[in-house]
Amino acid sequence: MKILKSKPSISGSITNSSFALFLRKRGPSITLLLIIVFLVNISALWNGFAGVEDEELVRLNETIRALDFSTLFKLFTSATQGLYHPLVDLSIALDFRISGFHPLFYHVQNIFWHLLNVWLVYRIFKKLGNNRTKGWMVALFFGIHPLHAESIAWVSGRRDVLYAAGFLFAILYYYRYTVSGNRNFYRLSLVGFVWACLCKPMAMSLPLLLPLLDYLSNRKLSWKETLSEKFPFFFIAITLVWFTFLAQLNGGRIGTLHNWQEFLYVCRALVFYLSKTIAPINLSAFYPFPDSPEFIDFASPIILLALIISFFKILPFSKITLTGWLIFIICILPVLQLFPAGQALMADRNHYVAGLGLIYLIVELLWISWYKYPAVRNIIPLGTLLIIIGFSILNIRRIPVWKNDESLYQDILKNNPENYAVNLRLADSRARSENSVNALPIYLNLIKLYPDSVMPYIGAGRTLLQSGKYVMAEIMYRNAIVRSAEKEILYPEFAHATLYQQKWDTALHYFKIAVKNFPENARYRIQLSEAYEGINQDSMAIQCLYQAINIDSSNGQSYYQMALLLNKKGNLSDGQNWMKVAAQKGIAEAKTYLEQN
Repeated sequence: MKILKSKPSISGSITNSSFALFLRKRGPSITLLLIIVFLVNISALWNGFAGVEDEELVRLNETIRALDFSTLFKLFTSATQGLYHPLVDLSIALDFRISGFHPLFYHVQNIFWHLLNVWLVYRIFKKLGNNRTKGWMVALFFGIHPLHAESIAWVSGRRDVLYAAGFLFAILYYYRYTVSGNRNFYRLSLVGFVWACLCKPMAMSLPLLLPLLDYLSNRKLSWKETLSEKFPFFFIAITLVWFTFLAQLNGGRIGTLHNWQEFLYVCRALVFYLSKTIAPINLSAFYPFPDSPEFIDFASPIILLALIISFFKILPFSKITLTGWLIFIICILPVLQLFPAGQALMADRNHYVAGLGLIYLIVELLWISWYKYPAVRNIIPLGTLLIIIGFSILNIRRIPVWKNDESLYQDILKNNPENYAVNLRLADSRARSENSVNALPIYLNLIKLYPDSVMPYIGAGRTLLQSGKYVMAEIMYRNAIVRSAEKEILYPEFAHATLYQQKWDTALHYFKIAVKNFPENARYRIQLSEAYEGINQDSMAIQCLYQAINIDSSNGQSYYQMALLLNKKGNLSDGQNWMKVAAQKGIAEAKTYLEQN
């Protein structure tokens, strides 16, 4: 392969073009860049929370409720769901302090970090390419690329935009250190790296990029200057690798594959990231591992080789191509599923930083085509504009995918219609919303496809119970109990189905088991009181309600049930007092009763 040689005379005409001259004006050009990126991504502000990941990160995340010393200590010394990202939890805690569970500010912060990353990308590639126009174009493509919509438009994408801020900051200041020798820049780079590591394990690849930055700044190899200074970075990275491996192992996120399968899947992932960088179409929020290698997996090594050969035919080997390829390969290395972790074979969000290497190559290809192929020189600006418009439109169309559970799961099922876990999550999401009537067909279809699975029976039972179809609900719960290894958890719901059919003895039997197995659960004692009331054992019902109040005095339902029971017995005065307490505890029915009486 030939080493690419520059052509100063024509290159000069590029750098002196009116647009390039505008981009030399640092303030206006950066302002324009950030405005374009913001407008392309602004619709993310209208997204809500989407998927179980957002549920775990925000609604079920107790660490964001209070930020006292004990909470912070736990946050920085433990992993959640096999992931270690304490700074992400801190940023989510800030959102919670400002807006509670309203999603707007969560998305505002995501966009803020993305815009900061765009600025950092501009600074980095302006220096690496020694040209403001190149840096501006790389930052623009980075800011509007459809593969990055997931990281910006999804609250859980906070991990990506936050880790990228530290990662890019570390790269920028390490490169400035290699050029100037200022040790303060080195220290800032180390701080940025620690920041990135506390957001996402993918940051562990940064130490491998440092020799490339030395090479680009023409530093001489020496023990004192270029080797020993890498030790802190590698020590932190190795510690992070070990901690992450243990966390994911304990969280059940590490899988096993045969070596030849791993090779095929790695090739498939590389083909995906390469091809989708150029043509980001037919994207999905989830790319699951296939049950066994498919045709595309066997074809991937050949496709990958053809792509690489074709690329080097168009853009010969040089310092530029080496930089782009190494940035991509090194940054994508931690997520290439060499040790399968999680359920996804690849993910759009993994492209967020790693894709910068490929985007840099695209910009260089457009730049070199300007003077290498004079016949098409007038087409290059138009082609670049069409790429920008195309990427922007595709990005805008991807953003609503993370609007809510329904849009997210529908996007995944578009390409994976029989995925068990996603269908179940979609049905559960519908069952919790006003769209619960549409959850039942999904549950029934899953029962048909997976007759031995417990969860579809439970979901169908709950949906039928809510819709008043108690006989069918009872049947579903019976099937779930037969298949479940933890039957006692299902007994209260099964008892409820029988209670509403006035099968008092059956309901009483299973509620008693629930109270025995979960003695600290006040709700089960309230339900047991209903069963006692059904067989006219009011004294036992009152006793259960007193026990429920002693367990949880804040549960207004126990006061309300007590009021109804006393009213039934004719003790209207005491019933009225209990009803007032229930109203004070927030029971709407009690407030309505008092207003009407």
